[in-house]
Amino acid sequence: MKMLPQLEGKNVYSVRAIGDGALLGTSKGIYFYYFRNGNIVQLLPELKNEVISSIIYDDKTRNCWLASLTNGVYLIDDKFQVRENIITGKIIRNSLFRMLSGLCSWMTGEDYGLER
Repeated sequence: MKMLPQLEGKNVYSVRAIGDGALLGTSKGIYFYYFRNGNIVQLLPELKNEVISSIIYDDKTRNCWLASLTNGVYLIDDKFQVRENIITGKIIRNSLFRMLSGLCSWMTGEDYGLER
């Protein structure tokens, strides 16, 4: 397997195909991989030091939710700009996302138990 230079030294924790490529959640932010030409670009430079552990993409609204390991969940709009940071400042030890009937529900494991 060929290592892509843009991802050298980074761990990939989540992959979500959208359109003509895939979002890659890494130990150093979020990247987009283009299927057609194999190019990779870093998205949202303000998240370059975030560990992105999970990605959910809603095809209807074209919104995206990115779970970071230390700074909560980021809601990203259809122009790929950060709209909201949910749970800022709380450390998320474990996250579980699930999509049910077009609704997004999330649970996080904290020091004191589960939150929803």
